[in-house]
Order: sequence, then structure tokens, then C-alpha cells
Amino acid sequence: MFELTHKYPDNIQSIINAGRDIIAPPSDITVTELADQIRVLPETANEAGKYYSSRTPHAQAIMDAFSDPEVEEISIQGSAQIAKTTILENMMAYAIKIMKMSMLFMAPTIDMAKKFSKSKFAPMVEDTPELKTLVSKKKSRDSDNTTLYKKFDGGFVVFVGANSPHGLRQMSIPIVISDDIDSIEIGSTKEGDPVVRAEKRTQTFGYKSKHVRASTPTIKDRSRIEKFRLAGTNERFYVKCPHCGEQQILKEENIIWKKDPVDLFGKIFHHHFETAVVACVNGCIITEAERKKILQSGKWIAEHPERKPHRSFWIAEINSTLSSLSTIAKAIAEAGDDPEEQQTLHNLVFGRTYNAEVAEEIDETGLLEKRENYLTDEHPLMPNGVLFITMGVDVQKDRIEYEIAGWGLDEECWSLVYGAIYGSFDDKNIQAQLDKVYDLKFTRDDGVKLNISRMAIDSGYQSPSKSVYQYARYRKHKKVFAVKGIGRYGKKLLYGASKVHKKTVDLYLVGTNDAKLTIYGRLQRTLKPETEPGPRFMHFNLKYNDAHYFEMLNAEKGIKKNNGFIEYIEYEKKKGVVRNEALDCRVYNYWAFVHAMCKMHGIKAQLDKRAAEIAAQKKEVEPIDNGHLPVPVKNIPEKESRKIIKKKVAITKRNSNYVTGR
Repeated sequence: MFELTHKYPDNIQSIINAGRDIIAPPSDITVTELADQIRVLPETANEAGKYYSSRTPHAQAIMDAFSDPEVEEISIQGSAQIAKTTILENMMAYAIKIMKMSMLFMAPTIDMAKKFSKSKFAPMVEDTPELKTLVSKKKSRDSDNTTLYKKFDGGFVVFVGANSPHGLRQMSIPIVISDDIDSIEIGSTKEGDPVVRAEKRTQTFGYKSKHVRASTPTIKDRSRIEKFRLAGTNERFYVKCPHCGEQQILKEENIIWKKDPVDLFGKIFHHHFETAVVACVNGCIITEAERKKILQSGKWIAEHPERKPHRSFWIAEINSTLSSLSTIAKAIAEAGDDPEEQQTLHNLVFGRTYNAEVAEEIDETGLLEKRENYLTDEHPLMPNGVLFITMGVDVQKDRIEYEIAGWGLDEECWSLVYGAIYGSFDDKNIQAQLDKVYDLKFTRDDGVKLNISRMAIDSGYQSPSKSVYQYARYRKHKKVFAVKGIGRYGKKLLYGASKVHKKTVDLYLVGTNDAKLTIYGRLQRTLKPETEPGPRFMHFNLKYNDAHYFEMLNAEKGIKKNNGFIEYIEYEKKKGVVRNEALDCRVYNYWAFVHAMCKMHGIKAQLDKRAAEIAAQKKEVEPIDNGHLPVPVKNIPEKESRKIIKKKVAITKRNSNYVTGR
């Protein structure tokens, strides 16, 4: 198991190697001072032009730790809006200009590494003359300057993805900068954690090496950056209250703002976020202007100053001049008590890990009791909340199983139809039957009709995979996607696509572990008596009358594992459970909806308008009550009669158009 203790050179050869590879002598200039002298921020930055470190006072000590010869490790745990990217850029600029030492920059994926190289590193070099003269210019067929490799006077920068194992092998390098490390997937437990593996590349350089890690945190006990932070100095940013002088850490729970009185349902009608202030520990009120002023003189205080070789920092938006109290107050109010929104709030605004519940067991009987009366013989329509419809298909050797799901605002979900078609998917007749299901239309209570807008069909089963590829290829125009589940922890739901079947088909990889964590969490929340239908609620209709369906939906549970560095959760089938097709169909439905990236409020406005038109048309054709007297028939000339018939035909055609997302 990897221990968070620094390894100093224990033999003469290590010292010789370290000394041999150091090109430039130490410099008295700090990262902050160099950045103030030479950095020019690109036009894409929020504050383009000359860089001023005074704009982000909290960042100065973090950057200067990099130029401190006594510091070998730097761990930065923080929220969004803390200038993390600029901090890393300035460290890289210092390594190029002053230290003249090679670097490895590691992102969670190779695509993210390329993106950083193109959108961050390259503009920094291009817009900063002092760096532009040092870094090799990009030329055609020039191996000294590619997207993933940049040579400069005295060294080079190589950009790698943690998901590319060969990028972490056979390379000795003095500086490793790892960004967004909590988003890195677990990887092979035999090879160890990717961050630890990357940092082993610096062993040759001994105490002259530098390890920099930065990330927003994720789940408690599963967060790399939190574990690294707790092993270091664990520094927090303190400020003095402008009124009582008490030195303290500003806390989000002390932010207050004006709210209008609650309505009859106990909900706040309106928030006045512009009035947000923060209270100090003694109750003094600190305004936004005062907060930004005291941040300029804030200072970092370490819990463990004796661990100076590993300086670690923890910072949130409330300690950053780049955010505001009104912005934070709005994020707090909008998160409410929804667990997923709370995790986002804790991670991205508070810079804290979130203590998430892992739904290991779902009460299947409780889900049966929660079923609702829609799309039944008694009530054949679906709720008006449905705005978008997807279809998830799981392919087996002798059958396919599918589920059709409706989606509303804030990912509220309605199960519409679950079914199976028996036979091999290689059979064209089976594919034709699936086509008929995909072409089904569903009508809402208000008369609006919806098509199924997306299909995600599993290609993971070995035998009919080629048939699935061909099926998706020839129905690409109908938004049919071939997908394949990847069950490892750390694989994001939307993992990207690769070309298969002689590069004629896009195969989309689905992070099923991530999806199952979300689905089981929502099912668990749906079962709570106090949870009302709304955001992320999962509905089931009375047609779902087979307990076996809910057994399949609940076929897996989260298993705690450890890769030798952090704990994580992976979902596996329960003992004795054979089938999990219902769960797979729900996963593919969720992927299809998220992949569509729908602007749901815009869709709702469109469908509301359509519903109003239908209601108006119904009102127009309602019989007039004339006291039960017969309505006289008016004789209409033949020419005028033809015009009326044509008009009615046009209206009929217009009314028959279904709203579709295809």
C-alpha cells in the first residue's frame, strides 16, 4: 500500500542523479513575482491582458510554494472560481523560464490533456513574449512541438492522460503536475493508483522533484485530493473581521440574505440575493465590499506546519475574489435538499467532499406500492410532465428487452413501457419488430403527442454485435446509437465514442457504474415517504405489475473496494441473481437522455404552446347550447364550400404532426 510519506534519497547514486539533472541554480524570484513581471492573459480569459497577482490574493502563497526549494509536494483542494488553472499555468511558466526543468502534465483523460495543451498552455506561451522565445515553434513534421509534447530551452513538457497507461511508463521526469485528480478513474489495482504511478517517475531526482496535485473534491473517503491534503500541512485561508478584528475562516453557513415571506405552501416566494452578507464568528456583519477588502490581507495558517515539505491547501469560493456572496447564496438556495444538488454545492462551491449515501438495497415491495395510474386501460394517457422520450435496449442471445422512458424537468422520469422481443437479433424480422416499437407515439393528458426521440441499443453481447452495428448504422438519422457499458469506477457516464465495424459506426461507451450510482440513489430517494414527485423522482405505472421487473432493477449492489490508495464503490450482481436486464435498460435510457443534452425548459415552452393550441381547437368545435333547439343549416355556395373543405384538411394535417426530438 502506498504511504503518504516523502522518500528522501538513500544512496549516493540518487544524489548524483539529482544533481546531474538540475540545469539551473536556484533563483530568488518567486512564482508570483515572475508572473507579475511576464504573464499576459489571453483574450479568452475573464480579465485578459497583463496579469496581476493582487486580483487573487489567496493564490500567491500556493504559487510561491512551487518556487520554495524546501517544498516538494503541493496539494490543492478547492472549489470552482479559485483561479486553479492560472495557478498551474504560472507554475509551468516558472519551470520553463527559471527552473528549466522538464514536466509531465497529467489530466484524467488523453482528450482532456490535449484540450489543456491547446486551450491553456499554447495561448499562455503565445501571449507571453518571455515564454514564446523559449518554447519551440510549431512547424509541420516538427517533433519538438506537438499537441502532447512541447520542447523548450532546458527541457520539455509532455501531456498525458491518466487513462493511457503507456503514458505513465518508461519516463523519468523531475516535475509532475496532476490536474483534476478526483476525476481520474481507478485503473488497474495491480499497477496501483494512476497519480501514485505518475509521481514515481520523479524518484531519480530525489528531493529536487516536485509533485503538484489539484482538484475539486468528490465523495468523502473516495477523494484523492482530500487524502493528499490531510497528509500535508492542511492550510486554511484566514481573514480578520473588519469590525471586531477576530481572525477566522469565512463560512458559507453564515451567509444571510433577504427573503420574502413564505407562501401558503411554506415556500419562499422570492430571494434577494443581491443583499447577501456574511456574519463573522462573533456576529458582526461583513458586506461584499468588506469581504473583498479583507481577503487582500488574508493569510494561510497550517494545521501541521511541521510537514512543510508537503504544503497542502483547502480553499472555497467564499475565500476567492473571483466569486461573490450573491452568487454563493443563489447556489445554496437552488440546491435545496436534493442530494445530487447538495453534492454539486459541496464540491464546486464549498470545496468540500460530500458524504453521500450508497444505496445498496432497494425495497422492491415499496416500488410496487408506489406505482401510478397512467398509460393503463383505465387511463391510457401519460402525464403532462413528460417532455422527452427515450428507449433503452438490452440485447441477449435469444431475445431483446427494452424500456421506454419519459423525461421531464430536472430529470424527473416516468417509466412508460417495458417489453421483450424473442429471437436472435441477427433475424431481420426481430429488427423490424423493434422498429415498430421505436415508432410508437404517446399522448399526454393535454393531447400533445410525442415520438421516441433517442434509442440506445446494447452492442456488448458477443454474437449479434455486428448486427447491432449495422442496425445503428442504417438508423443513424433516427437517432439510434450503438452503446457498450464500461463498469469500472471512475468511468464517466458520457465517455465518448470510437469508430467500429470498419470505421462505419460510432460506438458510444457508457460509464455504467456512474449511472447505477445515480439510478439507485434516485430510487432510494423516491421510496422515502417525505419525497414528493418532482426533480429526479422515478415514476412507475400500474402496467409494471411483475415483481420480477423490480427484482431485475434491483439486481446489483454497491461493493466497497480499495485500489491501495483510495476507497471506491463498484456495482456487482447480487449472489443468486441471474438477470439484470431491467437495470441495463434503465442505464441506457439515462445515457440516451443525458447524451441528448436537451434544453428542457425550451422544450416545455414549445409543448405548452402546442397544448394551448389543442385546447383552443377543442373549444372551437364544442356544440353551442341553443336551448336544445335545432341549429338551422345554412346553404353555402359550392365554390365557398370547397375553400372551407381545403381549410379543414390543412388544419387536420397540422394537428396530426407529432412533436419529435429526432
